[in-house]
Amino acid sequence: MGANFIFNKMLPASPADGKPGDRRQTELLTHGDNVWLRIGPLNVEDGGIDRYTVKLSEQDIQELLNGLKGLLIRY
Repeated sequence: MGANFIFNKMLPASPADGKPGDRRQTELLTHGDNVWLRIGPLNVEDGGIDRYTVKLSEQDIQELLNGLKGLLIRY
């Protein structure tokens, strides 16, 4: 059973993390019956190691979605 990627993109990193132009791979994926959000190390795409990964519950997903929708209204 493999992972199904919903979102997978290199995004700009915080300036506090490194220098201008640095990026981090950000992934939203399902594996089994779970949903995961994963952020990789600086400037490494598909590195496989040293990634921060969190499991999202249904409530977490709803709260994240509501937060993102709220940001869309601001911008």
